[in-house]
Amino acid sequence: IVADEAERFAARAASLEAVPAIQALHAKAEAIRAEEVRRTLARFPNLPPEGREAVERLSRSLVNKILHHPTVAVKADEIEMGVREKVAALRKLFALE
Repeated sequence: IVADEAERFAARAASLEAVPAIQALHAKAEAIRAEEVRRTLARFPNLPPEGREAVERLSRSLVNKILHHPTVAVKADEIEMGVREKVAALRKLFALE
């Protein structure tokens, strides 16, 4: 029982190493999303508030859906890499450094 709990604790601690990289990925995606929405809405100054809100919702939904799997995969054991290696790959792939 102790060995199993120690293994679970080690896996949980390792997954916590991914948190800063995941936060950086989401922050970068949010900054890109917000800038693109700003640029798009600037081209349509007469768009009613409900249209602007729909553009915001759509863009947030797309970003969340695109980032969901990479976020889960970095923390999961399904990929034959350690958390540190996955975090390094995530940072490199998305230029998070």
